[in-house]
Amino acid sequence: MRWAVTVALAALLAGCLAPNRGSLESAVRTKVAIGMPIPLAVSQLSELNLVCDNDNPGDLRPVSCTRVMERLPHSCTEHVTLIVAREDYSVKSIEVPPITCGGS
Repeated sequence: MRWAVTVALAALLAGCLAPNRGSLESAVRTKVAIGMPIPLAVSQLSELNLVCDNDNPGDLRPVSCTRVMERLPHSCTEHVTLIVAREDYSVKSIEVPPITCGGS
């Protein structure tokens, strides 16, 4: 019985601490929509604690946003990339690549 409780607790903690790309993508797509002005999209992503590197009007490079999630035994970096529409400086597409984790 004690062994079963230990295994169940370990599984629960592993689920809480494991990176979840689907959850991140869902949260991002709830906040940001295709066609949304880039400054508004960046503001919305900041509510998810994502920090974006480029939201200067007229700069058509993709906007890269990241946040570091401290997890045991290592931290993970979550990335979101907004592709900019040339026509009106809005969100053309949203990319959520795999979450990267590293040991320390």
